[in-house]
Amino acid sequence: MAGERGNCVDDGGTRSRGVKQILEAAGTQFVPKLLAGVFNFSVGQPVAHVEKFADALIKFMGAWKLLSNESKTSERENFKHEAQDYKKGCQTYLYTSRNQVKQEGNLVPVTKRDTFECIISDMLSIDTTHEEFTEVVNEFLATFPLLKNWITWWTKPTIASMIFPAC
Repeated sequence: MAGERGNCVDDGGTRSRGVKQILEAAGTQFVPKLLAGVFNFSVGQPVAHVEKFADALIKFMGAWKLLSNESKTSERENFKHEAQDYKKGCQTYLYTSRNQVKQEGNLVPVTKRDTFECIISDMLSIDTTHEEFTEVVNEFLATFPLLKNWITWWTKPTIASMIFPAC
C-alpha cells in the first residue's frame, strides 16, 4: 500500500528513492535522524524499519567494505539500536486520529471532549502503570462505547508498545 500518512511514507517502491535523496542532499552533513520520517511504523513495519534504517546507514558508510565481519555485525546492531530511538510514527498517527475522532460529535460529544483528552493523556503519561493503563482503557470503553474498535486497534500490543509508556 503506497502513500503518505502523517509524516511517514509507506513503501510502494518510493522509500528507497527517498532514502537515496536524503543521503545525496545531506552529503557530509548527514545525520541518521534525517531518515526517521521516511519509514512507516505500522504493525508490519517495525522490524522492517529497523532493518532498512541499518541498510541506509551502511550504504552511507564508505568504509563498510573494509570492516571485518565481526565489526560489520557489531555496527549493524548499533544501527538497529539507533533506529529504535527514532520510532515516533505511531504516536504521530495517534495524535492525528485523536483529533479527527474528537471532532466527530456523534463519537465524542462536545460535553465529553475534556474527558476524552484526559483519558488519552493518562494513557500517554510516563507515570501511568500498566495496571492503571488497563483501568483507563476500561474507563474509555465505558465512556465512549462507539469507539471500541478505535481504542482496540491503538491498544494492540504491537501498536501500544510503540506509543504508550505503560505497555
